[in-house]
Amino acid sequence: MKKWRKIFLISLSFLYGSVSFAFSTEEKKELPPGMEVIKMGQAQILVPKGTKVNQEPGFITLESTEQYVARKFLDVEGRIKVLEDKEEVLKKKTEELETKIAELHENI
Repeated sequence: MKKWRKIFLISLSFLYGSVSFAFSTEEKKELPPGMEVIKMGQAQILVPKGTKVNQEPGFITLESTEQYVARKFLDVEGRIKVLEDKEEVLKKKTEELETKIAELHENI
């Protein structure tokens, strides 16, 4: 069982492939845009900002790329919906103001 945990942890470290690497604490390296360093014990892993990390006794799991992208996409869709709703309210208020202005011009 311990062998499988080691294999799992090793494969987990390769999950992010090109974006995972250890940072030396002595060196200050510039992080790519949208990335952050997560410390796990003595290891430091570079992951996209907001990646969920689950730590359980014996192993650590990172959110998969597909899960991360899907979660971020749903978040963006929700924010767009809120903006669309606000836009509708503003359109209605603008129409009301235009109507009132037209009535005022008729009364002059």
